[in-house]
Amino acid sequence: MYIELHCHSPYSFLDGASTIEELVRQAALFGMPALAITDHNTLTAAVKFHEVCEQYGIKPIYGTEVTMSDGSHLTLLAKSRTGYGNICRLLSTSYAIGGRLMPALPWDQLPLHAAGVICLTGCRQGKISSLIRDHRHLEALIVAQQLKDIFGDDLFIELQDDLTPHAARVCHELVLLARRIGARCVATNNVHYATSDGMIAHDVKRCIAMGITTAEHHIARPFNTERRLKSAKEMCDLFSWCPEAVANTMLIAEQCSGDGIMPLGEEFTPDYPTANGESAVEHLRTLAYEGARRRRGNFTRQGKERLDYELKLLAELGYTDFVLHAARIVRWARGEGIMVTGRGSGADSEVCYCLGLTDIDVLERNLPVARWVAPGKNPDIDIDFEARRRDDVFRWVSKTYGEENVALCCTYTTYWAKGALRDIGRALALPPQALAWFTKHMSGFSDAGKIAEAFARNAELRAYSSLTQRFEQLFDLCGKIAGHPRHLGSHSSGLVLSGLPLSTLNVVTPSARGVLPIVMLDKDDVETMGSVKLDILSLPILSVVKDSEHDIQRSDADFSYDNIPREDQATYRMLWSGNNCGAFQLGSPAQAALATQLHPRDFEDLVRSCALIRPGPIKARAVKKYIAARNGYSRIEYLHPSLKPILGRTYGVCCFQEQVSYIISAMLNINDAQADTWRKQLAKHARFGTMGQARASFVKRSCQVHRDLSVENSNKIMDELEGWASLGFVEGHSASFALTAQKTAYMICHNPIQYYAALMSNQPCGFYDPQSIAAEARRRGGQILPLDINVSELACTTDDEATSIRIGYCLVSGIRNEDVEAILAERANGEYRSLLDFCVRLPLRRDLLESLILCGAFDALHDFNRRGLIWRLNETLAKAQAIRADTVSSSQKRLDIHLIGANATPIAWEIEDFSDWDKLLWEWRIVSVTTSCHPFAHLRQSLAARGIITAHEAMQLKTGFRATVAGLNIRPHRPPSKSGGRHLFCTIEDESAYMQSAFYGTNIDDNMATILLSPAVIVRGRMIRKGYGCSMEVERAWPLSIRDFRPAESVESRQELVEVARSGARSYR
Repeated sequence: MYIELHCHSPYSFLDGASTIEELVRQAALFGMPALAITDHNTLTAAVKFHEVCEQYGIKPIYGTEVTMSDGSHLTLLAKSRTGYGNICRLLSTSYAIGGRLMPALPWDQLPLHAAGVICLTGCRQGKISSLIRDHRHLEALIVAQQLKDIFGDDLFIELQDDLTPHAARVCHELVLLARRIGARCVATNNVHYATSDGMIAHDVKRCIAMGITTAEHHIARPFNTERRLKSAKEMCDLFSWCPEAVANTMLIAEQCSGDGIMPLGEEFTPDYPTANGESAVEHLRTLAYEGARRRRGNFTRQGKERLDYELKLLAELGYTDFVLHAARIVRWARGEGIMVTGRGSGADSEVCYCLGLTDIDVLERNLPVARWVAPGKNPDIDIDFEARRRDDVFRWVSKTYGEENVALCCTYTTYWAKGALRDIGRALALPPQALAWFTKHMSGFSDAGKIAEAFARNAELRAYSSLTQRFEQLFDLCGKIAGHPRHLGSHSSGLVLSGLPLSTLNVVTPSARGVLPIVMLDKDDVETMGSVKLDILSLPILSVVKDSEHDIQRSDADFSYDNIPREDQATYRMLWSGNNCGAFQLGSPAQAALATQLHPRDFEDLVRSCALIRPGPIKARAVKKYIAARNGYSRIEYLHPSLKPILGRTYGVCCFQEQVSYIISAMLNINDAQADTWRKQLAKHARFGTMGQARASFVKRSCQVHRDLSVENSNKIMDELEGWASLGFVEGHSASFALTAQKTAYMICHNPIQYYAALMSNQPCGFYDPQSIAAEARRRGGQILPLDINVSELACTTDDEATSIRIGYCLVSGIRNEDVEAILAERANGEYRSLLDFCVRLPLRRDLLESLILCGAFDALHDFNRRGLIWRLNETLAKAQAIRADTVSSSQKRLDIHLIGANATPIAWEIEDFSDWDKLLWEWRIVSVTTSCHPFAHLRQSLAARGIITAHEAMQLKTGFRATVAGLNIRPHRPPSKSGGRHLFCTIEDESAYMQSAFYGTNIDDNMATILLSPAVIVRGRMIRKGYGCSMEVERAWPLSIRDFRPAESVESRQELVEVARSGARSYR
């Protein structure tokens, strides 16, 4: 009998070519009672490996192939729980020392964590094998004896014969070495694929990893198909000269196959610290009741029953400590002045509402707690913090719970269609143009395993059958690696708290961001191992809200974001126009278009608006149905009477994710848990092209359950459910977003200048860039003031009357935080009197000085002549250096600088300043905002001469009228349609308004390059009025070169500007 002890899964990234299930299935076919997975420098596949082994009835052996500090490899297997923890520690150490991309384990760490670990001496890259291959036998003997001293009888000399040159010789000499040190040998095959068919995929993965093509030779590429999983007979024949090496695989497997080696199902969430002997359950009850009285005032019987039920459920399922930890983190954050809000299914919880984790009243909305927590379902708590303060939260959590006990769970970037085509295409040295053409036509499907099938179904692609045949190998290889992980990454928010050091549970590695490390368990693995992740999210809009609230309170001390009225009609009327720039969740073109047609009148309309503009409802065609039903344009109809209680309050339209589960439950007569499982399977059916099977099953079962349901109506119900295979919101989550959306819309309606100043300071945030935000601030009566070296702060600021926004240093391209800190700190010692004064006091980089001059930071000190300052910059810097080098006393030096600053203005300028147009362009390049006016206000006369009207004028036209409009091209995008077709949308912005533009049919391909590549465009098309809004159905688009329309010659580059300025040519414009 033979058991494979050295085997790589796809979690040996860009190396292993067969899935865990393929490897385990093949081992089971060979009758192996056990199998080891030894991925490179990780145990990240351990939980998944365990689950698959359970399905096939074989024992998992947990191990790894670790990279040592000298680049050699060792194979380590866990024979006990202690050994598993020690391997985790060794790997964590290798990442801590070598870094997240190049783990390297020092040899001196092995003795510290050898208990419970079986050591195999490694593959051809093992230290001992390499030395033997190079005929350095004495050195090999020394290394082998050192390992023998560390691991004792748990050291095995590893023999691998892949029929490559020197392999057989090395194996024979390794046996002799083993006898000299009294160690045993073991045969392995360094498996990288389950069957010979996997060799090509393995080869291509190695080429991708090394950045070479399959036409290039490399020693790390496979020579043959010998790295497959071999049967006992094949291995016995291969090592017939050393049968004990094969027999020893069983011996090792028996030692490593015990139960409980990997901690599974063991709750490792830390106990919550309580005082006075109070239990966690009692403490949570106390906090929840206190919160209920504070938030509700009148504590009703209904509220008490719901709260008691949730508390009991949490206690029974063992989640009390988890909820307390979440509440503790939120409590600390609020105490530090960090803005916090909750979302997700946690908004369905009365406990979360009473603890202040969420702000949605579950009793008012009758939200089901089963969406949040239930037997078999872990509670999901998603908490948003200010984006700029989330790292502070992470640091506090790490300090409070211990650095070893806190990490983010991991994610995997896996191969879908576009990624597989690009990577494999490059490895096969296929023409880049062909790969670009293929990936361009990937809209509507993403499964890498279905590329050839999808191409065959697509009418647009059938004409290219010759290409399809030529690229048959590409499609086949994409199918072989479909879904394989490419590399490991950090979950954006999934925080894992542990009562034990996480390095005893799995490998811990530094993250790219460096605030918290990553534990190599994904969110599903964390749950399988017995814990729950807490989502600590960042929401940039909360920083905007915090800054604007503080600014508003300068003039209105009573203003509070928390007390914003929910039903302010002025806010809702503002939304009807679709002009919602900057409103959370409501500012996108799709939401703006919905608002102009829906005419939201109350908070409930916003809740449903937030839910409707998601892939699921859009593909289910719910948006148009809801608008028509909500506004009374159509009758509310139900495809079956059992749907009325589910869809009645949403006008017969499915808006929320839980409604999907309720529909499935009602139609198939199954419980809510089963229905939710069925709903989740919809996404898998859509992904793998098996939706037809799901439809047939649904129609058959629903018609059996409901005799009065026709097959036609059952199919119509399934049509809607099929759309919901894509993402949708639960009601509580949508209500949480709607609450923030309504409050930010209120601030835009009543305090637009303060809000937009904060929004410009917290970029990126939302759909629009600083230039578009500044344009909207102007349209709402504000003025944009340029950067001023003596007035501007880090953030954009407003004046006392909230009529203007002063550009802040945060928008200056290329400026560093330390530069801003230095400017502000030195300014505290006295205002800057001139550019020379500034240069003497702060020796900043020349490129930064040029940027500050060109965006107007010194205008107030030097008669607004920016070109003159650039022309004199060399002279100014030379003077500043001479003054700093002067040996006079510091007090005298300060006096000299003061006199220099006082006498530096005015200057008789020898050179003419830039034109207003040039100034505008430089501001746009440097601070992304034009302060004097919108760029298209400068161009308006030239545009009007060509018959081009403003966006505002175009949107006053009736449906069917044609217009030509020019503007900035904002966020072009190509969302897929329900049918798998393509759409193309963009927003055109000029000085007057935003105009939504759409392309359909052949107009998409005719204009796609222009729209996707041009920052400014001219569009011509037919105007379409819907509700209070108006958009353009574009027929033709042209790229707009602003150079062609500029009112005067303008500088082409900074280099040209500096050269011309230094020349002193007076007439240059």
